[in-house]
Amino acid sequence: YQSLLRSTRQQVHQRIAQALEARFPALVETQPELVAQHYTAAGCTEQAVRYWQRAGQHASDRSAHLEATSHFTTGIELLKTLPETPEHTHHALTMHIALGAALQMAKGLAAPEVEHAYTQARALCQQAGETPALASVLFGLWRFYAVRPQLHTARELGETLLRLAQHADDPALAVVAYYTVGATWF
Repeated sequence: YQSLLRSTRQQVHQRIAQALEARFPALVETQPELVAQHYTAAGCTEQAVRYWQRAGQHASDRSAHLEATSHFTTGIELLKTLPETPEHTHHALTMHIALGAALQMAKGLAAPEVEHAYTQARALCQQAGETPALASVLFGLWRFYAVRPQLHTARELGETLLRLAQHADDPALAVVAYYTVGATWF
């Protein structure tokens, strides 16, 4: 393997990933990280990012939060090498939100990494414009600050969430927003 030229190794990895997709869909479904590793080694960053995201979600669904954290982080790092497009911003936002949730489960609600993940997601929301994902980001940040307890910041986030719910005329989001504000004041 080491004696192969880098370009030859990349071609081999790309062919393996494509063969897995074409011939072993059940394996791809249960082990998306395998395809992600091959696409990463092949230098096919766009495909690798999609599979790292799938792998992270698959790990989260199985409550393997440390594994999910690793997969999402790898996908986020790969995304940084791609040009900024609305699609890449959406992928980054989705992965930062999922990373924040996985970190909350793996390291606790008040872990500094949780704040970083959700802060990055909030910046991506501002970059993307009006997005429904903002509610998840604000709630994740609210949980972080409420547990710390940095109640002034938690209250501001809850009130922002409430304004968002009222603007969107979303009763389910309003319930969450009132909960955040009420719990913070309590």
